[in-house]
Amino acid sequence: MPILSGLDIVQVKVGSSTTRTTSNHTRKYSSCSYGFVAEKGRYRFNPSDLHDAGEVAFDKRFTNSKVPMVLKWTILNEDRACASNHSERVNEGVGYLCKCSKGYAGNPYTADQGGCTSKLNY
Repeated sequence: MPILSGLDIVQVKVGSSTTRTTSNHTRKYSSCSYGFVAEKGRYRFNPSDLHDAGEVAFDKRFTNSKVPMVLKWTILNEDRACASNHSERVNEGVGYLCKCSKGYAGNPYTADQGGCTSKLNY
């Protein structure tokens, strides 16, 4: 999937695995550099999890935990993320997400093939 110019592309094949990495190279140029994948309701965000503050650091609290995965994100200060002609912004806390407009389906983040197209085409 194309990503906005200037951002890194990260591809992850999700399967049945317990492999993890704790190397965070994006912190050098972005304070928004954490990703967490989990089923809704299995984790409640706490700002102290982004730092080694709090009683027990995030990676120590969840070392042996296993949860079903879901990926969710928001976009900060970037007006061009909703690239499809038939997409719109949806405010989500401190940022926003993109979704296809009513009557359309597909990928709202790209204007190329695979963007939001009429549901009649499905």
